[in-house]
Amino acid sequence: VDTGIDPGHPEFAGKIVGGYNAFDHSSRTRDDNGHGTHCAGIAAARADNGIGVAGIAPEARIMPIKALDADGAGSDVQVSDGIAWAADHGATVVSLSLGGPGASQLLADAISYAVSRGVVVVAAMGNAGTGDLCYPAAAPGAIAVGAIGPDGTVAGFSQWGSWISVVAPGVSILSTMPTYPCTLTQRDGYTMDYAVLDGTSMAAPAVAGVAALIKARFGLRMSPEAVKAQLERT
Repeated sequence: VDTGIDPGHPEFAGKIVGGYNAFDHSSRTRDDNGHGTHCAGIAAARADNGIGVAGIAPEARIMPIKALDADGAGSDVQVSDGIAWAADHGATVVSLSLGGPGASQLLADAISYAVSRGVVVVAAMGNAGTGDLCYPAAAPGAIAVGAIGPDGTVAGFSQWGSWISVVAPGVSILSTMPTYPCTLTQRDGYTMDYAVLDGTSMAAPAVAGVAALIKARFGLRMSPEAVKAQLERT
């Protein structure tokens, strides 16, 4: 649930299933920002295809939900609508590389609904570098993910606290970018096709990929609570 995806990127060939645009309630999920494409590659880019990168769960399929616009902005209404749509249309894991400081009953209800449908919900803890709560990561039922650097220490930007579930790499992460101009390439100077980004946004889809692997190993009926416990225990 992000800014969409580049449907023509070779790393996603044959991997994308029908998605949803929470702004106009259509199936148009083309990524005009770049953030969603980058996160999708971390979770599930193809492996052993001789190019680019490999995702954590390279055999997983990707359901793009566009709930953030070209500037990476979206409302609780769009995000919660996207979560619910994914839960209703066969998603196994929902990855949320988004958030803010305000608690939202709408988001909390959407996560609770997804979990009740057996969907694992993974969310980035935020990049303020404080112990302040960030939502939806701090919502009940979500797997809250912090970021670490290459040396294994917590990244300076990563939020932290007792509400954390796990950490994952979030510094200098190479992943997919749109093969056409978008906000991150035109405005912010990142390269097309592949680029390096930092953030708990990059850590969350890595954990979503691991959650997909856990589901694949132990069975799709494994509950979100059991997946979260397995992640934290091991």
